[in-house]
Amino acid sequence: MKVLIVDDQSMSRKGMIKMIDWDKLNLSLAGECANGQEALNFLHLSEQIDILLTDIRMPLLDGLQLAEKAKAYNKDLSVICFSGYDDFQYVRKSLQLSVEDYLLKPVDPIELNKALEQTIRNKHQQLQEQLKSIQIVRNEFLPSKLHDKEIRKSIYAVTEYIKDHFNENISLTELSRKYYLSPGYFSSLFRDTTGVNFLEYLTKIRIEHAKHLILTSTHLRIYEIASLCGYQDVKYFRKLFKNYTTMTPQEFKENEQ
Repeated sequence: MKVLIVDDQSMSRKGMIKMIDWDKLNLSLAGECANGQEALNFLHLSEQIDILLTDIRMPLLDGLQLAEKAKAYNKDLSVICFSGYDDFQYVRKSLQLSVEDYLLKPVDPIELNKALEQTIRNKHQQLQEQLKSIQIVRNEFLPSKLHDKEIRKSIYAVTEYIKDHFNENISLTELSRKYYLSPGYFSSLFRDTTGVNFLEYLTKIRIEHAKHLILTSTHLRIYEIASLCGYQDVKYFRKLFKNYTTMTPQEFKENEQ
């Protein structure tokens, strides 16, 4: 499972990373962010994040606002909040948002790992219930071959949708809702059917279109091409483009001329 850590204090983030028993809990660090807005952007652009660890008091977007927006975007996301303030209003709001746990700073390593362990246990239980429900539907209503055929049709429809809407703010969570599947199950189906994960597929479509625009629409600037391909952050677009082509957009343009 992937974990995102959010705190406006760099030392707090580094300390929390050191506290977590990553190997024992079978967790991996997806990233770290300095405020809620940065974290929200990270969640929109990243492959499935399973657990969000966030401070509450932060600039731009506080931890509770982040939790509310993030869970609206991904209902399967588990959130653990921490704060230096033992404030009843914070605790009550956390409960309303179905936050997994509320920890006081300075965070105790034992309490943090206990909270993570319980969160993982809850997620596994939810996944088992989802898989059980899917298996019941499959066994009672769909013959196996028909079910597999429907899966292929659904994934094909998704790939066509991506080709038509790649320049929009689309996400794995949004598409899984569209086809009435949990994000985790949808992600597995997509990878098994296409051979790549959702983000890799979307990135390939976007970067290939960007290459086309660079060569055919020479009047467009890089930030305009990035926007037309679904990226509002030009720096992030340049990074993805170089990872995909081994060249910056400008180098690619000069090389192809």
